[in-house]
Amino acid sequence: MKNAKTDSRIRIAICGLGKSGSRHLKIINEIPDYEIVAVCDIDPSRKNLLTLNGTREIPFFSNYTDMIKCDWIDAIVIATPNYLHYEQSIMAMEHGKNIICEKPPAISLPQIISIKNIAQEKNKKFIVVSQNQHSKIISELHHKYRKGELGKLKYLSAVVLWNRSDEYFKNLKWCASKEKSGGLLFHFFIHFFNIISMFFDDIRVLSAFASTIHHAPPYDYPDTITVTMIGDGSSLINFSGTIATPTTSLEGSITFIFSNASIKVGGVYLNTVEFAHPPELAKNFSYESTEDKLRNFYINAARILSGPSYYFEDPIISAIKLIS
Repeated sequence: MKNAKTDSRIRIAICGLGKSGSRHLKIINEIPDYEIVAVCDIDPSRKNLLTLNGTREIPFFSNYTDMIKCDWIDAIVIATPNYLHYEQSIMAMEHGKNIICEKPPAISLPQIISIKNIAQEKNKKFIVVSQNQHSKIISELHHKYRKGELGKLKYLSAVVLWNRSDEYFKNLKWCASKEKSGGLLFHFFIHFFNIISMFFDDIRVLSAFASTIHHAPPYDYPDTITVTMIGDGSSLINFSGTIATPTTSLEGSITFIFSNASIKVGGVYLNTVEFAHPPELAKNFSYESTEDKLRNFYINAARILSGPSYYFEDPIISAIKLIS
């Protein structure tokens, strides 16, 4: 049998070799827990990426349906445009595959609930590429919080000041369409709402206001939003974000104020700790690049994929409820 399992490595196929998928290819190929056994893309020129990443002999498919029928694949990484995630996830799980899906896993609440139901019915693992949630900084902070070491989370403030240029939307035309991308919250900010949902069991939106500040937006949805929420009945949550800062991205941060501690995880993409009280709270944290976080995500995902049963992260449903 082609690519029959001969060791404990997880046999991975990647669907989509664009900007996101090529990054996944590179990172997965560096982690010994995985073996990349197939890739799929509608653009045959992207087969060259296999040579660049030292994986030249991997089967290359131009038809997704053909690839998911292969019984020598354990899990599929879906790194295609957002509007394809739901259908491709369902199809692959119906063919017995576990899923690692780029964000957003779906662009509506009914879709994500359907994905969870199919994963449960088929006893499959469905993992969202939430590298910020799985970063060392956020995961350790969440662990300390749930153990009660930080006290009550009284206030959370997330600020995103990013630049997404006209060139970005020119190169990724589907991103400019709310119907295909999900719009501002689904495509750009879902990571932040996913993290917020990790720290609160119940979240209620008090107010939300969206606008467009770009003088000639190349997209059909607002580019700036502010949302005020209440978490677990009494904690204030603020989210404020834009993709229209001039010239360059400035900040992507979350500030947590607990009854016993406070910390700001900042930088441009939640890369570093900007302050912590007490200072010892940040002693194990250092700068994490996007690649560092994605690598850590895949190390954690390998443990999940090696487990015996169904897996689904419920905070993603809470996050999608908030942004729908």
